[in-house]
Amino acid sequence: MSSVLHRSRRVIACLAVLTPLVAASAAQADRGGVPHGGDGDAPMMMQAAMITPHVPCNDRTIEHPFTAWDDNADYFLIKQGNLAGDAIYDWNFGGGELVAENNPDSLHPEEASSLSLGEGDSAQSPTTCVTVNDPTMRFFVRNTGAETGTLNVEAVYLDENYEEHTYSLGTLTSEDAGDEWTPSPVLELAAPLVELLDDNETPVTFRFTAAGEGSSWLVDDVYVDPYGKG
Repeated sequence: MSSVLHRSRRVIACLAVLTPLVAASAAQADRGGVPHGGDGDAPMMMQAAMITPHVPCNDRTIEHPFTAWDDNADYFLIKQGNLAGDAIYDWNFGGGELVAENNPDSLHPEEASSLSLGEGDSAQSPTTCVTVNDPTMRFFVRNTGAETGTLNVEAVYLDENYEEHTYSLGTLTSEDAGDEWTPSPVLELAAPLVELLDDNETPVTFRFTAAGEGSSWLVDDVYVDPYGKG
């Protein structure tokens, strides 16, 4: 085979891969640009890969992490919900950081780290998907700062137009958590989220933000209840 013919076939193969990505990116541009977190100057392939809000549900391993607190519901750990060392690649740390402190009540004691948030810090989990059968979420938490500090928990998702929305799941105070590890209150996920996609699965991330002067929190083991039983 001549070198010219060989190069031609390589070009055709590359075009076959790139064409649908370029078309997808162009369609997104017609709807008003790249989604939140995108960069208008990012490479075309990267923008195309970012435009769809749908991701498959991760495999779910059912656990019962809160039975000692009279919560016998089934739960599954979200991706990197145990804040293992690899979480640094999957979580979005906006000032928060991983620290070498593990929740002693964790079902994952081998992962000796947790999320630390100081005043004004925010961190966002990897994407997971929720459905009408995933009504609540819960996690372990410590309040290591001022009693007036709060921890805001939000669900972040994209609608059918690829626009980002934020829904408040709850705000924790010193009445919800002290300086010892404890389960958070059970936080309800909003039913409207699951109406966004035809297959009734809505990808979301969870955002944790420490607010208030002197606020300081630790977060570990982030779970979703897949059945609402207990």
